[in-house]
Amino acid sequence: MSWDSYLENMKAKGVPFSAICGLDGSVWANSCSITTDEVQAILKGFNSQDMLQSKGVIVGGTKYMFLRLDESDQSIHAKKGPSGISVAKSKTCCVIGQYGEGVQPGTCSKVVLEIRDYLKSTGY
Repeated sequence: MSWDSYLENMKAKGVPFSAICGLDGSVWANSCSITTDEVQAILKGFNSQDMLQSKGVIVGGTKYMFLRLDESDQSIHAKKGPSGISVAKSKTCCVIGQYGEGVQPGTCSKVVLEIRDYLKSTGY
């Protein structure tokens, strides 16, 4: 299974744009126009919630307002109007889902966590 097939799976489950990135900031697969610098900033946010609160979460050049960091499941959530971002981290990568109008935030979060959990179960 290629990395792009994970993105297609997420799209089929209601998350139209997504990315899978290494914890070094490298982008493995991407349909949401995220850059390496944006990935690295998000990853730093897992260790510094204050940074996310002050700078927001930026994906594809769009700044989203940071909502919360769930330390128990290692996920970040952010929103801008009717759209938003969910990010979940595993031991070697992070899964990013971006949703727009008509998609519920919970749907995006659930799909991102499912993909992350699957990747964790396979060693990622």
